Amino acid sequence: MRKGHSDIIGALILTAAAVTLAAFILGWGAALASLSQMGYSEVLAKEGLRVGEAPVIVNVAFDTDLAEEGWSRRGLILYIANPGSVPSVVDRVYVNGEAAEAMPSSVVVQPKQVAKMLVRYDWEARQTYLVRIVTASGVFYEGYFVAKGGP
Repeated sequence: MRKGHSDIIGALILTAAAVTLAAFILGWGAALASLSQMGYSEVLAKEGLRVGEAPVIVNVAFDTDLAEEGWSRRGLILYIANPGSVPSVVDRVYVNGEAAEAMPSSVVVQPKQVAKMLVRYDWEARQTYLVRIVTASGVFYEGYFVAKGGP
């Protein structure tokens, strides 16, 4: 073979090797990026649901006797609305920073609905209480409510 032919064949072989190597590296990098992002999809889906949650306490009734509601003690009746786009599961209630016993222990508030939750708490008239509700996913709402009337 002549010298000119071997230069062309050598250049073709080097070009083919470089293209093959580039394709391999590109495929490997895409697979690596895809695998590393798989764990985020579940987290992002959960965070998307959290963003849609929006529980709000629309009213608190300070009741002297919850016997009508099935309890023989006094406490609070929480009316919880959900203006969000996904159901909220309210499973914890705090009054003035302390965990309070609730009935039912958790309540599902559907979007655009209002649910009622009873809370056992020994309250005093004309006092202000900080009431916090927390959902199973960690979203919370809190507000100050004044106990009017006497126990």
